[in-house]
Amino acid sequence: DFDTKVTIMLEDGAVEEFTAGGCWAMCHIDAKKMPADTNDVQKYITDSRTKMTKKKGGGTNYKSDAEIADLVAAGTFIEYWQARLNPGQPATPLHGYVLKDRYEHPTPAISVNATEAGDNWVVEFSCPMAGGSGMKAFEAGKTYNFGVALHDQNTAGRYHLTSFQYTLTIDGGDGDLVANQ
Repeated sequence: DFDTKVTIMLEDGAVEEFTAGGCWAMCHIDAKKMPADTNDVQKYITDSRTKMTKKKGGGTNYKSDAEIADLVAAGTFIEYWQARLNPGQPATPLHGYVLKDRYEHPTPAISVNATEAGDNWVVEFSCPMAGGSGMKAFEAGKTYNFGVALHDQNTAGRYHLTSFQYTLTIDGGDGDLVANQ
């Protein structure tokens, strides 16, 4: 449906696997279109499962709804922002988080501005600094981990390019990217 999708995934140190491995923290052997795909399981993080194995993943060994709600309240999830792009059309924002699976906020709290520059896109994401339910709050001096994924040329599913993880700090610090308010 979209020529290109650009996604930013971020977290604030609450998800150990993301700190160590970036975007790959959400891709498990049992996820959709992966080698052990048997349950049509979407992206997830290990904190959402009661049992995990290297050869089978976490499958549908979900923690209870109350435990999942507690994890969301504690910020144990990976937030994602996505710009869905088609030439000559405004960007379509998508916003959510990954925990038990991929959750999409019904109304995105982010905004996206995207312009075409020849064969390239320039994409700007904006979000509230205060965060909210299922969102990370941004604080000066705190370090955030982020990664970028690019689905290009109308690709879908697992057919995308991903970055290694980077760090972001606001108003100073030792991040790969230092942003100012």
